[in-house]
Amino acid sequence: MPGAANKKPVIVPVIVGERRFELKGTASFNEMSGGATPSVTFDRDNGMLDALMSGSSAQMLLGKKSFRFHLNGSRKAFDVMLVACPPPSP
Repeated sequence: MPGAANKKPVIVPVIVGERRFELKGTASFNEMSGGATPSVTFDRDNGMLDALMSGSSAQMLLGKKSFRFHLNGSRKAFDVMLVACPPPSP
């Protein structure tokens, strides 16, 4: 992410279909890429996982760059992840 300093707060938009999710996190400098790498968190109940599991593609915006990726066949991976990482008990 151009211009992002170590641990600088960032917002990474993720677009799935017509829905837009704003993921909050921080960016840290990465020597391998020569730029900053974002680390984000999100509430698993915010609807993004459901959108990703039912969508066919998604787009992530990092600074001025846009990354589009397909979601074909990803439902199985999400199902495995959700079983392996259950929500915390109340």
